[in-house]
Amino acid sequence: MAGTCGVCGGKIPWAGGGSLPDVPGVDLCTDCYLSLRGLTGVVIPKGELMRAGNYLTSKQVESVPPEMRAFLERKGIEFEAGKGWSAETFMQKEQERIQTENRAKAEAAAKKAREEQRNMLMTTTPQVAGHKITAYLGIVSGETIFGMGMLTAFTAGVADVFGEESDRYSDKMRKARDSATSKMRNEAKGRGANAIVGIGLEHSSFGDMVGVCATGTAVIIEPEDASEA
Repeated sequence: MAGTCGVCGGKIPWAGGGSLPDVPGVDLCTDCYLSLRGLTGVVIPKGELMRAGNYLTSKQVESVPPEMRAFLERKGIEFEAGKGWSAETFMQKEQERIQTENRAKAEAAAKKAREEQRNMLMTTTPQVAGHKITAYLGIVSGETIFGMGMLTAFTAGVADVFGEESDRYSDKMRKARDSATSKMRNEAKGRGANAIVGIGLEHSSFGDMVGVCATGTAVIIEPEDASEA
């Protein structure tokens, strides 16, 4: 094989080089062939794509055969005539792709977790109306400790004197209860439960710190058969 490389424009020696299966009409020198052959797979490993991009950014050529240019651009690598392969463009696109992919995974996981939590039935009673308990999976709990702070403690005291509710204090308590309940729910989910019965909430104070503990029994429930009623 002899001629000019379709990527770097260098001479191809008789004993070296090759062509990519996706672009059989474009001959490549040995360096370009070895660096780019990983891009021909159906699923491109991220390492292969980054390595090819790093390799291409060092190539400053005037032109590239249209079929090779189209192939590489499909892989997310862009070429600008007269300037060659742009490191900034390639790296930026690759980083954006990875960030978008990670963000989508995180949002999907969060959505799934919210849906699973909404489907977790919780009650302070030992039974669930219209359902029967088929398995007891043990006690589950969730704890949260938060600081009231001097200002919050003061406003809570003022509220006691004047018989008014302290919004800031109540808001902190609500968030603490939600946090403790969420941790308890997550533990129950990890055990394979679909409900928690006998839920109780306890509050403890440690100076200007307040602790909230939520406890219950993780269970598996099933709807009662109407014929058994």
